[in-house]
Amino acid sequence: MSLRRKKKLKSSELSSLSPGMHSDGDGLYLQVIVTGGRSWIFRFMERGRRRDLGLGGWPKCSLEKAREKVASIRRSLEQEKLVRPEISRLLTNSLKFEDAARRVLHENSAFGRHGSLAKDWIKSLEKYMFPFFGDLPVSVVGETEIFKAIEPLWAEKPETAKRVLQRIAVILKWSQAKNLRLISALDTINNVKNMLPIQRNIRSPRKAMPFRDVPGFLNRLRNSDLDRSIKIAFEFLILTVRSANEVSKTSLLDIDINKRVWSVRRENKVLSGFKIPLSRRALHLATLAGEETKDTDLPLFLSSQQGNRFSQSVFLKVLSGFGLDYTVYGFKRSFRDWSLEQSTISADVVKEATSTSRVISSDSGYKKVELFKKRRDLMEAWAWFLG
Repeated sequence: MSLRRKKKLKSSELSSLSPGMHSDGDGLYLQVIVTGGRSWIFRFMERGRRRDLGLGGWPKCSLEKAREKVASIRRSLEQEKLVRPEISRLLTNSLKFEDAARRVLHENSAFGRHGSLAKDWIKSLEKYMFPFFGDLPVSVVGETEIFKAIEPLWAEKPETAKRVLQRIAVILKWSQAKNLRLISALDTINNVKNMLPIQRNIRSPRKAMPFRDVPGFLNRLRNSDLDRSIKIAFEFLILTVRSANEVSKTSLLDIDINKRVWSVRRENKVLSGFKIPLSRRALHLATLAGEETKDTDLPLFLSSQQGNRFSQSVFLKVLSGFGLDYTVYGFKRSFRDWSLEQSTISADVVKEATSTSRVISSDSGYKKVELFKKRRDLMEAWAWFLG
């Protein structure tokens, strides 16, 4: 029998591991996601393909129990040269990738309001991806299959390739949320990106700051010598993913401190009906700004030196002063990119969170409440990521 690698993980350290895949050796990994969830993954080769099999979540499934499961599965693989029936069902009894894509399209109400978007969304997959792995179970679609399909498109039509890769990520995340897939969608997409060559001379039309750079930028902003009120307003804008115009018009009267909800104004005295769930950090910033504002009807964010409202140009000057060529609006793009790669929140929730107006929906009151809860969780996760 071949020697396996020495065990690496310790039970005492499992609760403090950072997001990622942590190897214990022998094909056993602890997958830690950004929101803090932890689950065991057994990675092995079967019929020339790499397979990832979920063994259960931690701490319900302990390190010792996970190792026992791996040992049992390996004995079956090595002695019988076959995958055990229960493992085989997990690998083959799954929705096909193409069917999963169409389910996502059908369930996403945002597509229902934009027929052309839905047509373009599925057409790109039909043309570029389905011929390669559309018939494969969504549970086993991995970086190898995706890379082979996306590599030529990445070179010939880089922007199209980016959009297609994002759509694949949405499908994989949906499948994972529906328990149709055990392999981490985040890991799969990140592995594909690492395998692809760097695209040069391709600029984002909005010049959005890469989401991984935003926490560092905020740290620089907080520690800078800029006017305190500017720093508070700019961070509040990024945390809430709103426009400079919306932030500049808000007052303390628009914020329900107990419910942590901000009612956005369209005009100086007209509320748009669109409500923003505030993270704890965003509410703290609003409270700090309110301490300096005597009149609750005045704009919440005012220059402490001149007493004027902040315009977008003020925030652009901050970015320029830091030597950064990004737009203020681009932080919405940063947020969307982060939500795609770092969370399992559906496209509907992200679209609602970045909407410029109240979305009229025929959904029941219960569904609306659930959607708002998901938006709150998303904004709290964004604040946690920003630090």
